[in-house]
Parts: sequence; structure tokens; C-alpha cells
Amino acid sequence: MKKAIILIIVLAVSTALLAVYAQNNRPDATVPPQNSIAPGESSDMRLVLPEAMEEKSISLADVKSIELLNLEGQPAGRKFSTEEISDLVKVYNAAVIDDIAYIEMIAGNRMVITFKDETIINITSYGSDTHIVASGENMNYHLISPEIAKILLEK
Repeated sequence: MKKAIILIIVLAVSTALLAVYAQNNRPDATVPPQNSIAPGESSDMRLVLPEAMEEKSISLADVKSIELLNLEGQPAGRKFSTEEISDLVKVYNAAVIDDIAYIEMIAGNRMVITFKDETIINITSYGSDTHIVASGENMNYHLISPEIAKILLEK
């Protein structure tokens, strides 16, 4: 009988301590979870190396053309002017590398940046309004670029 009373007391004290600990260690409601960070905001949980951002950058002088292709690889009917190409290069260079996982599927159009040395960067959408995937020879980046994502998702 004494053992049962001691066990009940230990359980009651443990439960009370656990309740106090849980009450004092609740997550701060002002800190958003990692997946709710809005585009353009920073998160301490993400790792973006300045070297990677610099490596990702492209020079307007090296760009030969930018084409928009549909899912079948045919021209999507939109031609970019010299000014639009300049703007797209600026937007691409400003895009932040995102290290979160993304789904590997293609939705919408595909943008192809062709350089004077005939190398290319394919920019694809997986249906996100804010994120794109840029890939080329020896590179693959998941980028936050709402401007380019919008172009890729246009009908």
C-alpha cells in the first residue's frame, strides 16, 4: 500500500513539473515557422553563401538571347525586347538562392537564356508563384523570383 501511495505522489509531482515546463517553454508565437517565410524576407534557418550568389550571377554582355518555350519546347509566342532582357538579367541576378526542398516537376513555360558561347541556363517553374529552378552545365539553383515565376506561369 505504501508503494502505491509513493507511486501516486511521484506521478502527481512529475505531471505538475511537466505541466509547468510545458507552460514556460511554449514556442514564441511571433516567430514564424521556416516554411512561412515570405519571399524577400530572410530566415536564420536558410543557408545562402555569398559565393553561391556571386557564382549564380550572369553578365548582360554575355547574354545572346532569352526565349520563352512552352511545355512541348515550342516558342510560347512572347519575344523579349533588349530592355526586357536587361530587366530579366537584373531580376535573375537579384533572385535569392533558397535551400528548401522543392518538387521536381515542370509546370508552365520554360525560359532559356542562351549565352554568346552557346551555353544555356534553363529556368523552369514547378507551379510556384514565387520560386523557380535554374539549371545549366554544372549548376542547379532553387531561386526566389516572383517576377520570373509570373512570366513562366503566364498562359
